[in-house]
Amino acid sequence: MDKIYKVFGMEPIVFDDEKSVKELIKFVFDQGDYYEPAGMNIVTFYDASSYHVITDTAMPCYKAFSSQNNMGHGSNGLCLAYYLPNRFFYAEGGWGKHMIEMDVVENISDPVAVEFRFTDFKNTVVLNGNLTIRQIYNYLLKTTYIEESETIFKFYQKDGYGLPDRSSCKTYNAISNDGELPIRTICDDFIGIMCYIKKA
Repeated sequence: MDKIYKVFGMEPIVFDDEKSVKELIKFVFDQGDYYEPAGMNIVTFYDASSYHVITDTAMPCYKAFSSQNNMGHGSNGLCLAYYLPNRFFYAEGGWGKHMIEMDVVENISDPVAVEFRFTDFKNTVVLNGNLTIRQIYNYLLKTTYIEESETIFKFYQKDGYGLPDRSSCKTYNAISNDGELPIRTICDDFIGIMCYIKKA
C-alpha cells in the first residue's frame, strides 16, 4: 500500500510500505542522487516520530516505522542515518548533542559523542570510545572521506556558543604514536568536544 514518507532534506515521497526499508533507502538515494562511499550496508533511518533507529533494514516499512504516515515529529519524519554495529552512528538533521540519546547507542560500547569537521563534513558522531585515532583515520581514508595527508586531529572544548574554545586545543597526529590513543582517553578531558581533521 502506498504511503507518504517525509525524509529530512527532501520533498515528501510516495512509497509502497510492503517493500523493505532497504528498498526505501535505495529509492531515496536514487531520488536524491546520493552516494555513500562507505557502502550502503551502513545506511539506515532514524524515525523521529518514535526516536528509534532502524537496525533491521530487511523489515517491511509498515513494520519498521511507528508513524501512520511517517510524517514524523515536527517536520523531521525520517532522517538518513549511518550505523556500523559497535563502531559508530550518526543521523542527518542536525541532532548534535542529542545524537548520544538515540536508542541505537546502547549497542555501542563506551559511547563518545564528537563533532567531526573535515572537508565538507560537519556532524556529531557517536563512536565506540575504544577506537583509536589511527583506526578512525584509517576508516575515513579507506572510505575516501579524507586524504592521506589529513593526519592532524585537533580536539577542542566547545564554548557556550558551540564554537571551539581555542585555548583548549589538543593536537594529535594519527600516524605517529598519538594514533594509538583511544578516543575515550582524549574525550574524558572535555564536556562538549569538537574535532577538526586537517592536513599535516
